[in-house]
Amino acid sequence: MNSTARAAMVAALFALACASGRPPPPTIQFVQPPSDRAYIYLYRNEGFYSIRLWLDGVPAGGTGRRSFAFFQVRPGRHILVSGSKDASEIILNVLGGEVVYLKQDVTFVPVGAVSPMASLIAGDDRILIEVYRVSREEGRGGVRECRLIRDRPPPLPPVSEPEEPSKIPLTAGPRPNSRP
Repeated sequence: MNSTARAAMVAALFALACASGRPPPPTIQFVQPPSDRAYIYLYRNEGFYSIRLWLDGVPAGGTGRRSFAFFQVRPGRHILVSGSKDASEIILNVLGGEVVYLKQDVTFVPVGAVSPMASLIAGDDRILIEVYRVSREEGRGGVRECRLIRDRPPPLPPVSEPEEPSKIPLTAGPRPNSRP
């Protein structure tokens, strides 16, 4: 094999390796909700921490880098909480047929350490979470750059009597929809 053919083969393999990464996100179709519903999009396009979400007190998944959550709600007052220790809360009063776009900013702030990594190792860190409304154009653009969160945890079961210790499983099985 001559050097030109070898170089072409190496270039083709390199291009194939680069292209075999994550596929692009599917095209998102934005539609108007019916008059008895409202849609809420919450997106986050930066950061490396996973941040949990609650909508009206119910666990609603979590955001990561370049991800978005989509909620269908009834018109009225809704509370979206983002985070746990350093939580951010936004109260929304939505109308039927309304679409709300929210952006979530997450900032890591080292406290009392020489560097962010030293702060992270020492546990002297603080995560600042801010959730705020954005315009339709900004929101749609931000959502298009992200992937839909699909691993929302199921609703919590109703409170009942504790099980006998012998009936409580000590190990968890595979997560639903987990990849082998």
